[in-house]
Amino acid sequence: MQKSFFKNVFRTIAGSIGRYIALICIVMLGVIFYVGLEISTVDMIDTANDYYNTGNFYDYNLVSTLGFDTKDVFDLRDDGRMFNVEGAYYQDMIVSDDINSNYVVRIHTITDNINKLNLLSGRMPETADECVVDGRYYDESIIGTKIVVSEENSKESLDNMVYEELTVTGLVDSPLYLSYQRGTTSVGDGSINSFVFVNFECFGIDYYSQLYIDIEDGYYIYSEDYKSLIESRQEEMEKFSLELAELRYNRLSDEIEQGKAEYNSALAEYEESLAQYEDGLYEYNYAVAMNNGQKSQLEGLSEQYERVLAQKQQYIDEYNYYAAYSLQPQLDSLEGSIAGLEVAIQMADEALAETKSQLDETKKMLDEAAVELEENAEILETEIEEVKAYAFTRDDNTGYSSYKDNADIVASIAYLFPVFFVLVASLVCITTMSRMIEEERTQIGVFKALGYKKRTIFGKYIFYSLSATIIGSVLGFYIGSYLFPTVIWQAYMMMYTYTDSLNIIHDYSLLALSMGVAVVVLVGSTIFTCYKVLTEVPAEMIRPKAPVPGKRVFLEKIKFIWNRLPFLHKVSIRNCFRYKKRFFMMLIGIAGCTALLIIGFGLQDSISSVCNDQYDRVETYDYLIAVNEDLDDEQITAIQSEINNISEGSVNIAMNTADVKFDDEKKSVSLITSSDLTKLDGFINISDENGKILLGNDAECIISQNLAESLGASKGDTVTLSFENLHESTYVVAGVYENYVQNYVFVSESGYINGSGEEPYYNCFLANISEGTDVYEKLTELSSIEEVSNVTATQSTRDYFNDMIKSLDAVVYLVILCAAVLAFVVLYNLNNINIMERIREIATIKVLGFFRSETAGYVFRENVILVILGTLCGLPLGFVMHQAVMSKIKVDMICFDIHIDVSSYLISVGLTILFSVFVEMFMRRKISEVNMSESLKSIE
Repeated sequence: MQKSFFKNVFRTIAGSIGRYIALICIVMLGVIFYVGLEISTVDMIDTANDYYNTGNFYDYNLVSTLGFDTKDVFDLRDDGRMFNVEGAYYQDMIVSDDINSNYVVRIHTITDNINKLNLLSGRMPETADECVVDGRYYDESIIGTKIVVSEENSKESLDNMVYEELTVTGLVDSPLYLSYQRGTTSVGDGSINSFVFVNFECFGIDYYSQLYIDIEDGYYIYSEDYKSLIESRQEEMEKFSLELAELRYNRLSDEIEQGKAEYNSALAEYEESLAQYEDGLYEYNYAVAMNNGQKSQLEGLSEQYERVLAQKQQYIDEYNYYAAYSLQPQLDSLEGSIAGLEVAIQMADEALAETKSQLDETKKMLDEAAVELEENAEILETEIEEVKAYAFTRDDNTGYSSYKDNADIVASIAYLFPVFFVLVASLVCITTMSRMIEEERTQIGVFKALGYKKRTIFGKYIFYSLSATIIGSVLGFYIGSYLFPTVIWQAYMMMYTYTDSLNIIHDYSLLALSMGVAVVVLVGSTIFTCYKVLTEVPAEMIRPKAPVPGKRVFLEKIKFIWNRLPFLHKVSIRNCFRYKKRFFMMLIGIAGCTALLIIGFGLQDSISSVCNDQYDRVETYDYLIAVNEDLDDEQITAIQSEINNISEGSVNIAMNTADVKFDDEKKSVSLITSSDLTKLDGFINISDENGKILLGNDAECIISQNLAESLGASKGDTVTLSFENLHESTYVVAGVYENYVQNYVFVSESGYINGSGEEPYYNCFLANISEGTDVYEKLTELSSIEEVSNVTATQSTRDYFNDMIKSLDAVVYLVILCAAVLAFVVLYNLNNINIMERIREIATIKVLGFFRSETAGYVFRENVILVILGTLCGLPLGFVMHQAVMSKIKVDMICFDIHIDVSSYLISVGLTILFSVFVEMFMRRKISEVNMSESLKSIE
């Protein structure tokens, strides 16, 4: 008896294999969607966790306005309070290589145990003039070539570099740069293109600009335990950073005071030496004058001697020997005097030459001392500003924080989407099992009459639903655990290239949860329906259940329409509302599938339109042109004149980086300053739904929409701006302007001066060109302007962000695909139920002579009505669900324009109708195969 019963169980499965497979597919789809979206975020974070642990990413990054002395770092390593400490230095530089010219890189010093580099190819630097470079920006052809530091960098930056040509030895990844973003800077156009790592000796400095601290190993990234650990040590680290900064401040103060004392001593020594030099010079000049007098006397004596000698010779020629002889004593006296003067003059010349050499050497030394004193004279005016120190955490690293945000996109969709998806699937599964038990109520009555126990009868249908649930759950778990994460990761590799492989995790708790829900829904509905049926007596169960009585519908009251409908159409309309359970199940199922499709297409609409909205409506300029540092107003004016000759017009702005804080939130932004913000019209549209936004005073600022949403700030709130020089000031938000890409803050020129304590340097131009002009041809012309360091075309930025946005398309396509498959399965299953529960009715109308098309129309006309009604119900449901899902999707630096295009509604409706047509075509064969005699055979 038991054997025959089990045969009946498997015969039931085989006899309704289509429904059984549909049940498996529905459960599988629900589990795939739930597990796939849930595990994708887990896989991405686990992969990043392995990477960060391998690279030993820092826990804290200490920074001060004065840096930190290397001695303090070595002392700190022996302190015992920190697990590991390493000092580092970085500097932003404009460089060139064999392929690219005048682009900005951030040059870091290599650390040994924290932020360890991952060598992709080549080798690590061995000498101070070697480097390794960004493996994402460069390819292997760069190895062996040189990166040259541009002379366009500031003098201070160039002085810090010992070597201005660096030989590339390898390509690396760094935990400091997980994403494509390399950061912003005040150098060049404000954007860092790449990073370079060198040995510390490459810089001619004796201090660190930052300290990396690793306080503990083994914590999982983004976990609550890790956050609690960091928060518990934050105050300690801030105090510690300030202590180290004050130590350097005191040392520098002592050095400055010592330098001032040394300067004053050197100045006194110089003045004393100068006085001695001047005395010596006076004595030298007197001796020279005396010597020149002796030389004049010698010359006179020589002339007198020549005259006397000539007179003597004349006397001799006249044979007046007596007179000639009388002149001899005079000649001897003159010869003696001349000889004495010659010796004295020779000795004086030698002494004067030696004195002159000494005086020249002294003069040279005094000149050098004067130059050195002039160079060091500024030390007398040197005053160290009040030291400021900060303790940054991993959350302040762009790659670390943005990775979590982007991984949470999938989690945000998983927050609500699978619930709705599973709800639709569950309703269909409940309907399927309920209908199946209703169909087999006669068999159940026979089994009960034959003496089978209730638990045995329960077991048949529990086995049916439980086996379908287990098979669907297991298949869905493994497919979802692999398919969704893999596809999503392939898309995200456009933004994150730190690894080629994704950690595939099989979280069996998700299997248990999803299977548990499916079991509760399917098996619970099975038990509930069986219990309801088994309460009846066998005789009642064996008899066919009385059909649902027909009722009038509201449309019948509208005579104008009702009287013009054909008879079969009237029957179809009445049947739609006659079977209320089927009506609501199909209505909910179709509405749910339509809503899922709308959500999928709506996600694509809201995400894909970002770049067009940004660069067609907000940032309408064509070029961002950066100029060299330290130019005067005359040079800036000359550059703008050249830009205007090439373009259709330009405006000069100051663009710098800053941090904005509001409550407990902090974001990095691009800070834009202009002498008159109205000059930006035609380049940047600073407006909201009410029109242009203007600054009322110097204490106000304008912030971008995405920044406002990220901080939770709005018009009238007070935010804190931290400038590049680490000055801080508060501003009132004058307005939030419409913006979709990047975070911006606008302040007036005087507002910048009041906040930062210094004049803004107008380092950038925004320029436009006429429509139809070759963007890259003009870019070349603009780049050739002297003192222009970098030109960025908006078109290239648009392309870049479009590529980034495309990484989200994978999620959208998976949503649409799963929604489409679910819609198809739901429609198939509901149609199958409809046909099976009305098989006697179909057989009857076939016996009455209805043609095949009339029979199919009689059945599917109801489906068409229900599909249309369900689709109409799905439109507002899809809109509400789309708003809910988009509210959970947050991407750093991007603000989505949440909307659904009309075409998306039409496509969703069209796909739902198309699926219903496919199902109808497939089910027509089933109607044709209905055996009239078997179906109408009396159960009695």
